Amino acid sequence: MTTIDNQNKIFFCLDIGTRSIMGIVAEFIDDKLNIIHSVTEFHKDRVMLDGQIHDIEGVTQIARLVKEKLESEIGYELKEVSIAAAGRSLKTIRTDSSIKIEPDVPVDKHILKSLEIEAIQKARQILVQQDENNHNYYNVGHTVINYMLDNSMIINPLGHKGSNLYIEIIATFLPQIVVDGLYKVMDNIGLDVGFMTLEPIAAIEAAVPNNVRLLNVALVDIGAGTSDIAITKDGTIAAYAMTSTAGDEITEMLAKTYLLDFDTAEAVKCNLCNSSEQSFNDILGINQSMSSADILDTIEPSIESVASEIAENIIKHNGKSPSAVFLFGGASQIPRLNNFIASKLELPKERVAIKTIEAIPNLIASKGMVNGPEGVTPIGIILCTSKNKRNDFIEVRVNDSKVKMFRSKKLKISDAIILAGFDPIDLIPRKGKSLKIYVNNTEKLITGEYGKEANIFLNGKIANLDSDINDGDSIIIDPAIQGKHAKIYLNQILDEKDVVYLKKEPKNRIVDVKLNGKSIDAWDCGLNDNDKIDYKYLYSVKDLFDYYNIGATDSILVNEKLSELTSPLVSGC
Repeated sequence: MTTIDNQNKIFFCLDIGTRSIMGIVAEFIDDKLNIIHSVTEFHKDRVMLDGQIHDIEGVTQIARLVKEKLESEIGYELKEVSIAAAGRSLKTIRTDSSIKIEPDVPVDKHILKSLEIEAIQKARQILVQQDENNHNYYNVGHTVINYMLDNSMIINPLGHKGSNLYIEIIATFLPQIVVDGLYKVMDNIGLDVGFMTLEPIAAIEAAVPNNVRLLNVALVDIGAGTSDIAITKDGTIAAYAMTSTAGDEITEMLAKTYLLDFDTAEAVKCNLCNSSEQSFNDILGINQSMSSADILDTIEPSIESVASEIAENIIKHNGKSPSAVFLFGGASQIPRLNNFIASKLELPKERVAIKTIEAIPNLIASKGMVNGPEGVTPIGIILCTSKNKRNDFIEVRVNDSKVKMFRSKKLKISDAIILAGFDPIDLIPRKGKSLKIYVNNTEKLITGEYGKEANIFLNGKIANLDSDINDGDSIIIDPAIQGKHAKIYLNQILDEKDVVYLKKEPKNRIVDVKLNGKSIDAWDCGLNDNDKIDYKYLYSVKDLFDYYNIGATDSILVNEKLSELTSPLVSGC
């Protein structure tokens, strides 16, 4: 056996599912993907649960068998493989966060991004607390559900002013233990992982054309134990979700209704879309024959139940019904399921379509080698591999911390900050504390100085939270600097130079000064929050005479001009 010569032209992938493992070897010929060979083998026991490998040795045995059969067919040794983590292994957390903001400063991108980061970190912490084994989690995406500014719902807070900003998000994480399990199996069978992605991303690559990804589309991989959902908006995956109902629920209802063992019930279910008549033996050995239509009528409640949960989760994570739904996976072909989903989402039937490999453009596949919707994901893995000549993990440094990240999307500085545990509050320039004082019962606000924004450097160059990052990058963040707190002295409130001259003697017009009810002579003291200042002000000649006990006089001269007691005083007169 020879070793593969050109890894750039030959691609090998393993799609490790709950019930089976599919392996495909393919090559590109004139920009068309040619399936050289494929092999599918079923697990002997329940070695997978919710996309996570529970029996490494059990999965290893079947993966090795698939690899060896492929090598026997193609005539050379396989050394490198592409794989995908199951969508059902993703963990989704819905959480919220809020932040107090300066009421006179418009909300900017820094504030919004910092709030998102804080919410994602909170979601990740919730997962860690729920996990007794304290596993690590990779953030693979998040969706903003809504914003609230001062308790009022708002679509986009940018540029608005307020005191309190609130965000609610759905964040999705991939447990590191899932990745470790997949890598361990590959290592056991002598394969290097050349590329890794997520199954929903692979499915989108195969089933959804680029020009359609800009639309709001839901992809649903209906497998045996779960239905995995991915929602696209604006050319990217906006949300992930999973339902705990799928093909097995229908199989179990068939088994209970007709007294069948699980394997027989599964065979009947799979054949419902291929034949109008069904014949099978129950556990008593009695042969039963009936039409597929009659069977579907009987199990329709179970089909509708699966459809309902899928539709509910799509709306929950998308906020509304999408423009279209693409179904794939082995259980997607169950008759009536697509129509029920369309009905629940109030979509025309033609907008809920079953995607098979026949819909993949520029694909060459021998009949029977790979067919139906179950081949969409593994072909998508190969397509993703061909487009992404890169490592599936990157490592960057954030200040003094090393951060390992799963490249499920285009990674940015903000993604690294989340894993590094950097406090997002340190990204927001804070104004110094203000002082509130009361002068003769009138409130006066002394504002603090505005702070300085955080400085972000990527490999020594000025960057921002949305800057793209790559393996080996160095990120330095100088936290935002809070502005100076408000500081003021009594003589900055009361003017010591506001005097008049009485027979050439200076007399202050501000008299009987009290600070928090106590008389005060020296005006150079600092003021504190909520201090109360009271004083009298001499507005007229009469006020001056009364205060300084000056008796009646025949004539009053103000600036050498004859005046009255009611004459107003002017500073310096």
